Amino acid sequence: MIIADIDEGFQYDHPAFLDSAGNSRILWTWDRSGYNDGIVTYPTTEITSSTDSYTSYYDGGHGTHVTGIAAGSKTGSSKYYGIAPEADIVMVSSPLDNSEILEDVDYIFHYADSVGKPCIINMSFGEYCGGRDGKNDYSLSIDDAILENKGRMVTMAAGNEADYVFHTAHTFTSNEDTVRALFSRPSSNYGYINEIDMWCRTADGAKHFYYEPFIYNTKSQSTKELSSDKKERYLEEDDGIDEYNSRQYYYLAVTDDDIFSSFIR
Repeated sequence: MIIADIDEGFQYDHPAFLDSAGNSRILWTWDRSGYNDGIVTYPTTEITSSTDSYTSYYDGGHGTHVTGIAAGSKTGSSKYYGIAPEADIVMVSSPLDNSEILEDVDYIFHYADSVGKPCIINMSFGEYCGGRDGKNDYSLSIDDAILENKGRMVTMAAGNEADYVFHTAHTFTSNEDTVRALFSRPSSNYGYINEIDMWCRTADGAKHFYYEPFIYNTKSQSTKELSSDKKERYLEEDDGIDEYNSRQYYYLAVTDDDIFSSFIR
């Protein structure tokens, strides 16, 4: 069978991907990590001795690590090897944009069909926002790809949040019930922005909560309204009723770090 990994940070010539004769078990690779620089690449059966351009950021490569767990070879007398040490391997180094992931999944499955082999695609990454119910265009497209033919499976990370408290819930008891969420300064080490994504449990196509961004003064512990010009400059907002699950949502992102130094004292 084929084990395919969509990830970042692959070392293509790692010993864990060689058979007993020293030949690569990798059928083909697709290094899409150059897309952000405008470099268009295509799948290839020529397995290089290099790495993708993400590898240096991951101390040897996250993709190498998880592919080794799934399909690492038995090497020498080592007792450590993958779950499927004789499977064929496909590696796709992706910027992990949803639209490109769907392209990756589609290409991998149709390739596996063309060689008459069942295929499992591993995706050891996740995101924190969304309805968390599998009812969005991205999730439903992956479902469709799995169901299109027999012998297909996709495994995805569950629990990347580890010990971080990313999710919370609140049941409103009256029209006056209010919840306030405060942003802290984002980590400059990774270039993260702060964002909040709210979803109503009720799937009836109606709006059930009201939202309003505000500024919080840490010294006086008071709040004030955020002017429309500052909203436009510093914030990204999206709201409505989701067309796939009929639930109300509201998304807010702080897009400029200056808002923290300018408004929060």
